[in-house]
Amino acid sequence: MTSEIRTNSITSRAGMSTVTMTDSGPMFSGITTFVDNSGFTFGVGGGTSIFTPATNVLTFGTNNTEKIRIDASGHMHGVGVITATHFYGDGSNLTGISAGTSLSGSTNNTVCTVTGANAIQGESTLTYDGNKLKFGGGSRALDNGYYDDIVIDNSDTTSGEAGGSGISIISGNASWCGLIFGDNDNHQRGYIKYSHQDEFMQLVTASGGGQIRIESGGSVGINSCIHHLSDTDTNFGFPSNDSYIVRIAGQSRIYTHSSEPIWHRRDVSAGVSTQTMLLNYNNASGSGCALAFAPSTNYTSRHSSIEVVNEGNNNMNMRFKVTDANDNAHALERMRITKDGNVGIGTDNPQVRLTVSSDSPAVMDVHHIDGATNDEARIILGALAGSPPSNRGAGIAAVNNGAGHDLIIKCSASHGAGPGEKVRITSAGNLIIGHTSGSNKLQIGNTGHSGYCIAANSPSYGAVIQVGDGATPGTAAALWIRNLNNGGGTTACFRVQGDGTAHFGNQTSTGKYGDNVSGASWYDAKDSWQQGQDGGLGWSMMYMNKIGGSDNRLIQFNSSGSNIGYIIRSGSNVAYQTSSDYRLKKDVVSLPNGIERVKQLRPVAFKWIQDDSDMEGFLAHEAQEICPYAVSGKKDEVALEDYGDRKKGDMIVQAIDYGEFTPLLTAAMKELITKVETLEQENIALRARVTNLEGE
Repeated sequence: MTSEIRTNSITSRAGMSTVTMTDSGPMFSGITTFVDNSGFTFGVGGGTSIFTPATNVLTFGTNNTEKIRIDASGHMHGVGVITATHFYGDGSNLTGISAGTSLSGSTNNTVCTVTGANAIQGESTLTYDGNKLKFGGGSRALDNGYYDDIVIDNSDTTSGEAGGSGISIISGNASWCGLIFGDNDNHQRGYIKYSHQDEFMQLVTASGGGQIRIESGGSVGINSCIHHLSDTDTNFGFPSNDSYIVRIAGQSRIYTHSSEPIWHRRDVSAGVSTQTMLLNYNNASGSGCALAFAPSTNYTSRHSSIEVVNEGNNNMNMRFKVTDANDNAHALERMRITKDGNVGIGTDNPQVRLTVSSDSPAVMDVHHIDGATNDEARIILGALAGSPPSNRGAGIAAVNNGAGHDLIIKCSASHGAGPGEKVRITSAGNLIIGHTSGSNKLQIGNTGHSGYCIAANSPSYGAVIQVGDGATPGTAAALWIRNLNNGGGTTACFRVQGDGTAHFGNQTSTGKYGDNVSGASWYDAKDSWQQGQDGGLGWSMMYMNKIGGSDNRLIQFNSSGSNIGYIIRSGSNVAYQTSSDYRLKKDVVSLPNGIERVKQLRPVAFKWIQDDSDMEGFLAHEAQEICPYAVSGKKDEVALEDYGDRKKGDMIVQAIDYGEFTPLLTAAMKELITKVETLEQENIALRARVTNLEGE
C-alpha cells in the first residue's frame, strides 16, 4: 500500500520561515522561533532530539538520552568525551568549565588525565607524540627505529615498583588474552596467548599451531625440534606423534617411535625404585629393544649391542652381542641372561645359574693380578642364607707357593666357621687330603710315612695304605694296608707285591705247603692259592655255610670248563661226588672178573712215617696193577728237574682214590651173589633128591 503525502504550507510575512504540514508531521525551514516557554521537543529521528525542558535551557540527546545541555548562562555541559580539532587560547578560556577545575603539566606531548573532581592533570611520565607512547620517568631517548613505538622506562627507579616495569593484560576467566603481531597482509602473523580456560601460555608463528606451549604444571611443549641457530642439522625434537629423535650433523643418533618409547622414571610398582632409563617395546613374541654401540663409520655392519628379547608372555632374555671385524661379522651373541636368571657365556641355552662354553680348552681365567707368594685366587660357593660364601662356604683356590701353584679345596666345617683347607694338589703333583703339606704322591692325613700313603691323622696310630716295593714300606712297587696301633710298626694286614701276589696277614710266603707259615696268599704268577694255619688256634681253615635253597653244592670242580664233580651237602652229611652222567660215556660193558681181581688186592695195615699213626689200606703201586684208574703217579717216581713247586729229586707221591674201588667191589659182589644163588638152587635140588631116596 502506497501512502500519499499531502502538504499545506504556512510562510511568514517577511518570508523568513516556513512551516509545511505533512502526513508525517510539520517541517520547518528558515528561522523558527517557539514562543511557548513551557518547552518543546524537536525530534530528528532514530532517538535523537533537541529539547527545551525549561526556559532558556536547550539539550541535545541521542538514544533518547540527554548528552549536551546549554543553560541560560551559556554554559555547556557534556556527558562523555568532547572532541575538538583545536581549543583556542592558552587554556584560560576553559577555566570556566566548572568551578574549581584546573589544567596543569601541559608540556609538549603530555597526556592529560583527570586527577580530581574538577582537575585535569598533564602526566609527566606519560607522553604520546602521535607515533610513540612512553610510560615512566626514565631519561632514555626514544629510538626512531622500529622498536620504540611503546616504551616503559622506569630506569629512574622513582616510577614503577622500585624501577620495575611490566604490562598487565587482563581478560575474563572464560576467555583468553595475548599480544598479536601482524602486518598489512596478515593481521595475525604471530601471537603470544594465554588461555584462561585451559591454563596454558602459547607462542604461535604465522604457520599456525602451538609451536611452543607452557602448560599450567610448568611443562613446555614444542611443535617440532630444538636446535642451535647456527647449526640447524644438529637438533632434538619430535618429528611426529609418539616419536622422538636426536640428530647430530644431520644423522640420527637416538630415535624412538610409538612401539619403542624411552621412559625415564621411577616406578616402584614395576620394581624400579631409582631413577632409571627404561627402553620399552611391544608385547609381541620375538620383539625387543636394544642399546647399540658402533663406530662413526660402517655402524650398520660393525655395531655391538645389548638386547632384550620377548620370548612370549612377557618372558624376556637379555643378550650381549659384539662385533668381530676379523671374522667380518657383527652383533655376534657372546652372553645371555635368561628369564630364570641363568647366565650363559658362549651358549644361548644355559640351564644353571652360570654356564660357560667354549671351543677352546681355556674356558675361563681367574687371576689375582698382583698376587705374591702365599696369595690366592679363589672361587667360593655357598648356600647359607644371610652369609656370603667367603664367610661360610666351600670353594677352590690357586695359591702361589713361590715356585709354582698349588690347587686347594676349602670347606667350612660348620656354619660358624669360614672355609678351611681340606684337599691340596701341590705343584709337584702330590695329592694331600686332611693336611697342608706332604711329600707323598697320595696322602690322606699327616701320615709321617713316605711313598704313596693313605693314613689316619696320626703317623703312629690307626691304619695306613701305602705303596712300596713288596718288601719294605716307602718303596715304589707294593701296596700295603698296615695297622699302626702298635706305634708305627710294619705289621701288615694286607699287601700286594710287585709281581701281583697278594698276601693276607703279616707274611709273604709263597710256599706255605711246606714252610709251616700261617696266613693265606694268592700266588698270582702261578695262579696258586695257598693257606697255612696254626693248628692250635681251634679254628677251621675254611668255613662253608650253605643256607636254605635247593642248590646243595658246596664246591664244584671243573676240568677245562667241564664239570667233573662236587662236594655237596646231603641232609646232615657231606657227599663227595664225581661226574658219572651216561651222556658223558661210551662203549659201556659189564665189568668182568670182579672176584678174581679183588682176590688179587692186598689190603694191609701200616703206620705213617710222619707221625707213626696207624692206618689200613693198600700200597698204591700194588693196587695200581689191579685198579689203575684208582691210583695216580708211578712207583718210586721223583722229579727229574725243578718245575713249579717241585725241585729236582723231590718225591712225586702216589695217591689212591678209595672210592674208585667201588665198581670193582660191586662187580665181585655180584659174581658172589650169582654163585650163592646157584649153590642155593643146587642145594634145594640135592635136598629134594635126598628126601626122595629116604622115602623109598
